[in-house]
Amino acid sequence: MITVFPDPYPDELLYSVCARYQERMMWGNQKTTLEDLFGSNTVVAVVDLPGHVDALISHLPAGHRYSSDEIIDRHTLLPYFSPFLAASQLEEVRLAMRRGSGSGISGRAGIMASTVKTPQVLQYCPQCVEADRTAYGEAYWHRVHQLPGLTVCPHHSGTSIYPSQVAIHSSGRRQGFDILEATAYKEPALYPGANAQPDLNTFVAHQSWGLLSQSRVAVGLDALRQRYMEQLQNRDLANTNGRIRAREFVQQFEQFYGRDWLRAMGCGLTEDGEQAWVLRMVRHPKGSQHPFKHLLLTHFLGMTMDTLLQPKRPSLQVNRLWPCLNRVAVHYGQPLISEAQSQLRQTREGKVGVFSCSCGFSYRCAIDGDPYLDATVVQFGPIWEAKLKKLSEDATVSLRGAARILGVDPATVKYHATRLQLGRWQRPLSPGKTPQQGSIEDYRQHWLDVQAQYPAMGRTALRQMAPAVWAWLYRHDREWLTDYQPPAAPTVRPERISRVDWAQRDRDCAAQVPAIVTRLKQQEDPIVRVTAKAIFRELGYSSWFERHSDKLPLTMQAISAVVEDRIAFALRRLDMAAVNFWHTGQPLKTWELLCAAGIRTDLAHLPAIRDKAARLCDSEVGTTYAHS
Repeated sequence: MITVFPDPYPDELLYSVCARYQERMMWGNQKTTLEDLFGSNTVVAVVDLPGHVDALISHLPAGHRYSSDEIIDRHTLLPYFSPFLAASQLEEVRLAMRRGSGSGISGRAGIMASTVKTPQVLQYCPQCVEADRTAYGEAYWHRVHQLPGLTVCPHHSGTSIYPSQVAIHSSGRRQGFDILEATAYKEPALYPGANAQPDLNTFVAHQSWGLLSQSRVAVGLDALRQRYMEQLQNRDLANTNGRIRAREFVQQFEQFYGRDWLRAMGCGLTEDGEQAWVLRMVRHPKGSQHPFKHLLLTHFLGMTMDTLLQPKRPSLQVNRLWPCLNRVAVHYGQPLISEAQSQLRQTREGKVGVFSCSCGFSYRCAIDGDPYLDATVVQFGPIWEAKLKKLSEDATVSLRGAARILGVDPATVKYHATRLQLGRWQRPLSPGKTPQQGSIEDYRQHWLDVQAQYPAMGRTALRQMAPAVWAWLYRHDREWLTDYQPPAAPTVRPERISRVDWAQRDRDCAAQVPAIVTRLKQQEDPIVRVTAKAIFRELGYSSWFERHSDKLPLTMQAISAVVEDRIAFALRRLDMAAVNFWHTGQPLKTWELLCAAGIRTDLAHLPAIRDKAARLCDSEVGTTYAHS
């Protein structure tokens, strides 16, 4: 146990606290510091997500007031990552930091798999250095200055972050701690294009600090996706059914930040946009993304971390059932909704909630209001949209007739017909909203001219030559565009090189089949039928039976010679049941033997089964079985 330990300063890295301890003790050997603090001289000095925190707490002086969770939450970078990790993933990371050696923690948090550019050296703010010296008599490493993407200090507006000479990942200093006071200062090295986006620099700095100092519980990846989706719908980048206008979304996002800047930050998008990371964040999440990417997406959508991570507002239980207002649903007007499920807010009319039916129709209404008079539709749902499409295909139904059937006004029918691109009842194209001024023939001719100018180009390359024209035609004249574009290039997949010597494995498995069959037939509790699947299970490769049987011809040939059909298995069960019966010395009846062997009625009437059972019940045969 150490006798003195420096109290951590506000927002100080645990690494920095250990460095100040080492400086005060003036140990000549760095491993002595590790022995004092952690009880081991093999601990690695980690800046962001260190391990061995429980060991450190156990070596602190008697009467200290620190806990492992407090050290992790206030003096490591875990709070920066925690809102964007699944609950089980966050628990694993925290447990590894407390009790683990530190290896693998970055992988669990998703840092190793991320392409986001992280600082390679420790960083500092000159004004923070002076303020710390005035307040505490010494400067120290702040957590917030080590976060990716920071170019300015969140505490001193406009002050650049400076890199030091202390490498974060240095093979020669893996077990050493360096204090800020002993560091030679350098000029700031800004990210490419940083000066061109001062608002973005300030946003990243303040929002990163907010993440680091937050103590809220993570809302979950699905909740984050839902909040992103609401903003995409407000910006007309997703429809009410949750379908994302992917190419337009990716294109606007890249134009907002600039392709070169995104690539410099390790957040570049793919050329075609289909696999862009921004799409993975707004589709059903299968894993966590780096917090810096969430910062970029929230800034693009006009959000902040406070609005993104605010706790989910609870649903409001109401004292009556609310009706479904979907005019085309068979349950229209029936009281099926028992709670206001989202977007609860207080207005002058009272509390307002959104009421959603299982058919997909939802509406907003005051809790004390009349839904038939005061409701505002939020989403019509798939049933209503399917009815609209069916009516648009019926030439005998007029626009006003469709509006009466759907329970809306004609303008609403036009709006959703245009949104769904139904052809009929679509609004005329507004020139102000087109990529270029011109008629549909102008767009078609432009697309044909591009193909004539670049006859060797494929679809993707042509689309990049005239992205606005292609986008307009894709939205408003898709059928023509499909007919007048180059054929899709065939997908060429490289031949997979097998890492398994299947010929040798086939010979090894075939040689084991006889012994396995003998073992299966000797098993009595339970009695196992000799099948190909049972043999593969005994081999330890049960999944190969369906996936790789074509690669094991010798094994399949050996198995086919020994497998039992239903009759063979039944005859073997009769033999085993007869042995058990005759060992008791009691006379045996045919029906008793059939029941004991578990022979089904459809098999019991077969001549082979019936004759075998009768022979086994003979007293002379029983004498033989009794002595077997």
